[in-house]
Formats: sequence, structure tokens, C-alpha cells
Amino acid sequence: MGYGLLFECMLDSLLAARDRWLAPGGALLPDLASISVAGASRAAFGTAFWQDVYGFSMQPIADELAAAAAAEAQVVVRAVDPACLTTPPLQVQSLDLATMSPAQQDFTAHFTLSATSAALVSSDKVDAASGDASDDSRSTSSSSDAVEIAALVLWFDVEFSARFCKEHPVTLSTSPHSPVTHWAQALLPLASPVRLRPGQALRCRLSMARSRARHRSLDMSLEYSAPGGQAATRIYSMEVSSSSAGSSNR
Repeated sequence: MGYGLLFECMLDSLLAARDRWLAPGGALLPDLASISVAGASRAAFGTAFWQDVYGFSMQPIADELAAAAAAEAQVVVRAVDPACLTTPPLQVQSLDLATMSPAQQDFTAHFTLSATSAALVSSDKVDAASGDASDDSRSTSSSSDAVEIAALVLWFDVEFSARFCKEHPVTLSTSPHSPVTHWAQALLPLASPVRLRPGQALRCRLSMARSRARHRSLDMSLEYSAPGGQAATRIYSMEVSSSSAGSSNR
């Protein structure tokens, strides 16, 4: 499993080993996986430090760092404080690792996010049948005030389900609400922060696909529109490079 579940195309190797060596009736663990997203404020980039530096506010530096992350259209891998989430989380894709084909890793999901709700419109797998995704009803925001979305936060969960672990099924979550793991979360910065008033929603189309040009890299695109005509299409870079070890842009 890679960052955001699909980075570095690690599932390709897993599925190849499954098809070659797993005996009929054998167990693949974990056997289920899902990808979720939520909106987050600029604080998700870890710039809160600059708001109080030994009693001095250096907010302009925090704003510049957040703006730089947005301008580069780079996926930022870091642990996100759940307090930074400004919308309920939403599951946008689910995968059955025991039966799926490699092509089902590539998908497009249409969904909406607001301060009080999140809804999946559709989730289509490229060159595969459509899959359903369920809405996680947990919410970190019940405020009636406007909320800010400066980035989408993406994470994954995997299950050792009752199909193969009847006595003790387990879920490993990389959600901001769970203990921090090696995978942390992946942030997709918007071109500029969006503010949503009560009743307003951010409409999104997220695509994730294995890169055909760069081995083990992941192509990600996000199209979004907000009330007032604020809209953009973002192409994110999430690729392997010789200098990326330990980097937040892996």
C-alpha cells in the first residue's frame, strides 16, 4: 500500500502475486480497501506555528507557505490534525482486493462537500464496472458559520474482514481521526481557498489513475466548482524521484 493507497502502484505487485501464487480458496489479507476525502482549512498545511511565534503573529508567512503549496499543485503528504477538517468525510471508492482486477485501481468520483454534509454522486472505475461507495456520517463541523476549504484531505482504510477473519476482523485506518501511521494523509491544495456559507456546497470530480508515462507514479486530477463562479481544474504530481526519500511530495 502506498500513500493514498494507490501511490507507487504497489497494488499491481500484490494482485500479480495473488493471481500467480494464491491457491483456490486462499486468503488475501487485508482483503478490502476504501479511499475517503474531506475538506480542510489552511491550517492542515501545518502553518499554525506562525500564528504565535514567542508572542508574535507571523500570519503572512503562514499565508505565503499555504499559497506556495497551492501554486505548485503538488500532493503534500503529512499528518493532518482532525480539527483542521471543515466538512464531514466521504468514502469515494471501495476495492475488493481479493477479486478486483488491476484496472479497477483507476477511477473517477463525482461528489459534493459542505460544512454539514457530503454526498457521492457517482464513482466510475476506468475500464471497469461501476462501484458503490458509502457515506461516512461522522462530522467534525456543525457550525452554522461559513467554512473554509483550502485543500482536500485524502486517506484510506483497509480491512481484515470477517470473510477471512471471522473470529477477529480488524480495520486499519489512516484517517485523521485515527492514530498517525506511516502513510499519514495526502493533501490536494485548491488553487485558492473556498468559503462556503450554510447550504452551499463544493462540487468535485476526482480522478486517480496509474501513470502511463512514469512508472509507479500516480496521475491525479481534481475539477471543482463553488458558488459565485469559483472553479478550477488541478492536475497534481505524485511521482517517484531519486531525491524524494523523506520528502512530503512523494
